[in-house]
Amino acid sequence: DTNKAGANGGGVSITGGTVNFTTNIFRGNEAVENGGAVDISGNANVTFTGVTFGENNNVNTAENGGAVSIRGGTANFTGSVFKCNHADNGGAVYILDGRNATFNGSGSVMFEQNYADNGGAIYLADDANAQLNIAGTSYLTFKDNYSSLNGGAIYATQASSMNFSQTVNFEGNHTENGNGGALYVYSPSQIPESTITFKNNHAKRTSSTSTTEGNGGAIYIYGRENETLTLDSSKPYTFDNNTADYSGGAIYTVSSDVTISGVEFVIKNTAANGEGGFIKTDGRVNIDDATISNQQGASGGAIYGGIVNITNSTFNANKSTNLGGAIYAVKSFSATDASKFTNNGSDNTTYGGAVYSLGPVTIDKNCEFTGNSTSAKSQNQGGGAIFISSDQ
Repeated sequence: DTNKAGANGGGVSITGGTVNFTTNIFRGNEAVENGGAVDISGNANVTFTGVTFGENNNVNTAENGGAVSIRGGTANFTGSVFKCNHADNGGAVYILDGRNATFNGSGSVMFEQNYADNGGAIYLADDANAQLNIAGTSYLTFKDNYSSLNGGAIYATQASSMNFSQTVNFEGNHTENGNGGALYVYSPSQIPESTITFKNNHAKRTSSTSTTEGNGGAIYIYGRENETLTLDSSKPYTFDNNTADYSGGAIYTVSSDVTISGVEFVIKNTAANGEGGFIKTDGRVNIDDATISNQQGASGGAIYGGIVNITNSTFNANKSTNLGGAIYAVKSFSATDASKFTNNGSDNTTYGGAVYSLGPVTIDKNCEFTGNSTSAKSQNQGGGAIFISSDQ
């Protein structure tokens, strides 16, 4: 306990050999640069079993990895706990070279109440070798971690990657004044194809007028054009009561396209003051054979997108406090193949109980619009089902 290092590894710095830690406790250690408790690099082979990392770097903040920095070697963590650790990048763990590092889930909370500027629990450096590998015999949970800026639980830079072969839960993580309540990534491809639950995560902002913070209650994707985020049965994600103070109650992607196919999202997520209660993107949104219900946003209760195409899908009981109870389409909107829009909008929805579009609208004759509504508090408000901007 309470050891200090002027550079790396406040408790232990390991550059080679084989080291096994079992039921040890690392608490209150400090390092200036990497690894408040432990720094792993070189050819080190390190195993942690039932180890607790608590309150490391709570006095003087390490630059990278409040508890552990992995800059090479082999590291395996099983039944270990990271709680209340602190760093600039990666409150618990910083990964520069994690090709041979694995965090094994054992049905418990592994990362809890860690905090950092970026990546409340884990920060993945901008290097192709910066990999986060999660495996094990049961689930692994990130709970109540937070960042002052981006990535309440995990911040993954552009070149890094994540591989999950076990269920991962993100619960109650948040940003204080940034984006990505649970995850901040640069590309949709960085989000693993695995069973992942996002519950009660929150992207907060300190200024009520800011549009650049408070986005992506669960996930923020910095995004690039010509990339696509796909949500289908191969990616069994659950989004439950995530909140963005501004836009993208569950997911915010800057410019990537979004495809949703063959899945249901029926638990409420909220964009409190902005766009897209479930998803916000400036890219194209294609939704096929899906159901989206009970989402809430200021504009686009469920979806805010550029070109929005809906096929054989159902939108039910989504609400907005301004425009488009279910959908806000910036460029165009189409609905085909017996799509259904039912009971969207609310007394606070001003235009477009189901759909608000700034561009052309195409509706197949077999589509159904029933029970959608706006407030209609003045003669200039309305479009109980659909509102098409008058300047198009």
